[in-house]
Amino acid sequence: MTETLLKRHWYDGWFYSIFIDSDRSNLRNKILRFLEKNKTVLDIGCGTGGFALKIAPFSKYVLGVDISESMIRTANRRKKKSGCENIDFMNANALELSTLLDRHFDYAVLSFFIHEVNPQYRLEILRQAKRCADVLLIYDYHVPLPRNLSAAFVKAVEYFAGREHFRNFVDFNQNGGIQPLLDSVGLTIKESKVNRSRIFQIVKAVRFQTKQ
Repeated sequence: MTETLLKRHWYDGWFYSIFIDSDRSNLRNKILRFLEKNKTVLDIGCGTGGFALKIAPFSKYVLGVDISESMIRTANRRKKKSGCENIDFMNANALELSTLLDRHFDYAVLSFFIHEVNPQYRLEILRQAKRCADVLLIYDYHVPLPRNLSAAFVKAVEYFAGREHFRNFVDFNQNGGIQPLLDSVGLTIKESKVNRSRIFQIVKAVRFQTKQ
């Protein structure tokens, strides 16, 4: 495992679950509209499991993976309280998923994950997700960000998340966001939606279709 991906954040664990990964997050409701019911879902960078637990009642099976041990510990505590039986959490490196997992998924979800990853690992993480699932759902920042108060708030939040985190966020924006990354790994956007403030974007991506 890489040292960069193993690095802990000050907000990991209970703080993240209460203030960031809340069950009442309205943002997740937007992703739900892109998911078919009764499907298998791989939640990459699942954090403390808020989204995975939200979609479990509508899914056949959900596996949440995160490289932070404290995040996974908190996710398992939340799972126990929820009583959900069709969900598991795994402490795993996103760069090794295709060798660690013993099943294929209908969907892989990457929610607010790619922008915080070191640029040198982004493409490989997407390749791993592509090997593990038929469809990728990516929820992240829309690029370019608008020049308004909402964007200024986003930048402040990313700045206070830590120096390395902010550096990766800046790189993500300067290099065009989601679209160039998908192009580089052979994925095409099947469906996309940008929210009203033009801060966030949901992308449904599939493999390039070749003509017979």
